[in-house]
Amino acid sequence: MIGGTPYMRYHVSRADVARLAGVAESTVSRALNDSSLITEPIKEKVRLAAKELGYIPSRQAALFARKKTNILGFVVPSYRSFPPFSRSYFPALLDGVVLESDESGYSSTIILDKQNTNTEDYYALIHSKTVDGLLFAVTRSDFRPFQGLKDRGVPFVLINNYHEGLNSVDALPETGMRKAFSHGYNLG
Repeated sequence: MIGGTPYMRYHVSRADVARLAGVAESTVSRALNDSSLITEPIKEKVRLAAKELGYIPSRQAALFARKKTNILGFVVPSYRSFPPFSRSYFPALLDGVVLESDESGYSSTIILDKQNTNTEDYYALIHSKTVDGLLFAVTRSDFRPFQGLKDRGVPFVLINNYHEGLNSVDALPETGMRKAFSHGYNLG
């Protein structure tokens, strides 16, 4: 309560918490992030003020301060004649991307590659902090654009598209088929 009345504003700011706790705004951030620069009594005072006000730190502000988005871009091919999710393995691949991203504290977004997308567009996604990294589920025979992204420090992984010197994850269909046939054979 502030001044004897319930605090009912929609958005509670860090400044509100600082005012109630009698500390500076920077102290609120440090206290809530458990900084060793802040004493335990002050941390407790800030926590109590934050709880009383119903303060929820802004995720965007925290990520901005850390210069991260915690978002991965999942790049899939998109052609009018062959929509991206008409391929049978894309939904399963997307499930894996979404679940693993979530377990690692990331979100994921789908980015359509219309075959004419140039590497500047992907560089801009990273540079503008739209995403932190890219997962390419596109098949290419010309790897020069990917080499260009690597040279510029763009974090990315190629999925099922191996090329020497580039980060990639590749299924080995021969191994999988051998195991499947062996399993079937052993079943009789």
